[in-house]
Formats: sequence, C-alpha cells, structure tokens
Amino acid sequence: MLEPPLVQSMARRPFVKTNISQELQDLTDDRYRDLRRPRIVMFYKNGDRYFKGKSLHITPHRYLHYEELLSDLSKSMSLPYGVRRIYTPIGGTLIEDIEELKDGESYVCASFEKFQRIKYGMHK
Repeated sequence: MLEPPLVQSMARRPFVKTNISQELQDLTDDRYRDLRRPRIVMFYKNGDRYFKGKSLHITPHRYLHYEELLSDLSKSMSLPYGVRRIYTPIGGTLIEDIEELKDGESYVCASFEKFQRIKYGMHK
C-alpha cells in the first residue's frame, strides 16, 4: 500500500526540537551537565582544628561573583573581620576565583591572617 507523500517525508525527517529555546537545549545537553550540577565544597576556619566545617553547594546561579561567596561564608563563620581569603588546606595556596573551587574538595577560610598548617576536619 502506498503512503501519502506527506507521511513518507515525515518518516524520513529527523526529530528536531524547534519549539524549545536554546537555553533549555543547553541545559538538557550532556555536554553542559557539569554546569548544572552543584559543586559540594567544605570550608573550615583557619587555625581551628575543632571546627566541624561548613558544607556549601556552589552553583553558577547562586554565586555569580567571588565576593558573594565570601559574604555568605562570613555570615556562617565567626571570624574577626569576616572571610576575606580562602586557602587550600594542604599547600595553603590562595584561591582568588570561584572557578578554582573543585567539587568534593575542602578549603580554609581566613580573615587577614596567614594560613596555619594544621589538620582540618579531623574531629567530627
């Protein structure tokens, strides 16, 4: 049995999402999966080995700028002048951009004091 030409042309045509915005296509595309998934990062107080740590979910929509992250950390940690610097716990490398924070890692928050090398998060 012969099908009408319209049905034949539709059967051969690949499915194209024409009514979905480009932003929605990007959000559902697997190439951009890491942009959607929050980075879960643990923060400790500089020099306080008994502080249990503060876990934060960092997404590009929540923290657009590094200063917003510092402000949020200052509200949850009682440091003399608020959180002004973030260091890596092993080498004490200064973190200067929010993109340097890695998922599942730990970091140390400080005001203006130097980084203190102790074992952070050992007393849970």
